[in-house]
Amino acid sequence: MQKLLSSLAYWCPLVSQVDYLPYAFLPFAKVISDELLLFEISMSFIVHWMQCWFEYYPAEPVLIVTSVE
Repeated sequence: MQKLLSSLAYWCPLVSQVDYLPYAFLPFAKVISDELLLFEISMSFIVHWMQCWFEYYPAEPVLIVTSVE
């Protein structure tokens, strides 16, 4: 998990500031043992599904919080 977070922070420095990111990718890290595959899946998850999460950073993503509520 530490190597994944380090690789993601090197890829995008904004990711290193997000406190909840380890909790989001922990289930992936438990299932996938290949480090490169884990990094690529995490990176594509950030690019395709988490792109609007960082619009209001450091505040919470407004669109996602309102849809969950």
